[in-house]
Amino acid sequence: MGLADRIGQLWRAAESETKGFENLTELLTRIAFFVSGGWILAIAWIDSSRAPFFADFSITAILLVAVGLGILEIGVAVQGWVPSRKLVFLIPLSIVYLTVAHYWIFVHIILTYGTDGMALNQYSAILVLRGQNPYTSDLSPALVLFPVPETVLTPRETGEIVTSQTYPALSFLLYVPFVAAGVADMRIVSLGAHVLSIFLLFRVTRGPLNVFAPLAVSFLDVLDFTPAPLQDILWIPPIVLSVATLNRPRWSGLLYGIACSIKPVPWLIAPYLFVYLWKREGTKLPTSPRLWNFVAFSAASFLAFNGPFLVADPGAWASGVLSPLIANNVPQGTGVSTLMQAAWIPVSRTFFSVMAITAAVVLLTIEIVDFEKARYILWWFPAIVMFLSYRSFQNYFIYWYPLVFMSLASWFMERIGGRPRGEAT
Repeated sequence: MGLADRIGQLWRAAESETKGFENLTELLTRIAFFVSGGWILAIAWIDSSRAPFFADFSITAILLVAVGLGILEIGVAVQGWVPSRKLVFLIPLSIVYLTVAHYWIFVHIILTYGTDGMALNQYSAILVLRGQNPYTSDLSPALVLFPVPETVLTPRETGEIVTSQTYPALSFLLYVPFVAAGVADMRIVSLGAHVLSIFLLFRVTRGPLNVFAPLAVSFLDVLDFTPAPLQDILWIPPIVLSVATLNRPRWSGLLYGIACSIKPVPWLIAPYLFVYLWKREGTKLPTSPRLWNFVAFSAASFLAFNGPFLVADPGAWASGVLSPLIANNVPQGTGVSTLMQAAWIPVSRTFFSVMAITAAVVLLTIEIVDFEKARYILWWFPAIVMFLSYRSFQNYFIYWYPLVFMSLASWFMERIGGRPRGEAT
């Protein structure tokens, strides 16, 4: 008997004994308090090395509270006065504080944007307010208005740098009301999405493992990327809600379309999600009305934001949005292509494209043929594919953590006898 089977047996036995069930839940909660507290202390120490306690009174106060929260959470994990489950709200609140504190320190150290994407999108929002189409405009003035280091510009193999809009429309439409209101630093929008993601993960993740869920968006790279700023955190709230509401295909599809309207990365899950919805319905062919409701509402949601630009100039919109796939961008990232970047293996970009496409097709075939075994891991398939791509940035991996953890929580609940609810499973 495997460990998971043994845990399931113990859990089912405990269900007839309220005390046994409570003890297992309490244990998981206390472990979560210990892990969360230790992680907060670790990040506070890292932040103190970036911006010493004595650099500014606000930094002193912020770091002192962070350390205090870490101490408190570890204390809650081992105290015997109050059941930790009754204090569980401290975990997401503490992670939110850690996220905000880390953001505050980061933006006080690094005053400029650390990516060209944010500069180009903020300038695109300005153009929208002027009545201009960002997809047909030269965005190079953005790099003057919002200076970014040359090292983070997106180079092409021709030697040029990207100065056009290459993301779906909601990537910049999100900023329009903030620009109109006079907000100067759009990183605050990413912070809001990050905080929302923490609360959503805590709320929608199934079972007692929900206490660990906020940590899925609290690793150091994720914390750094919000103020850096990479914009991927913006599509996390809609896709988390989409996956949590898959039993309501119209609402779920609407949310998925929103996520896809922010960045192209969520597109990567589309074929696997299609097969998941098809197989879950139990039909021989993908003919379920619920499946096609999801597809229709996803498309409608996507077109609601992108349609006006698509109609205005289909060629400009398509060449811009598809640019990351078809343009000759320089290979970068931490995947297999590092062998080429470091000149260890002299192979062409086409080699990596073929390898990534082959992997995507193989994984899709595995999901179709052995759906019951693949339905939990499918949320990690995009990361596997991008690992083999010629561009494999860290954000292509880490923003799938929330869905992977939701899947893990569902696996746990179903393994121990819970009913499937269709959430990330």
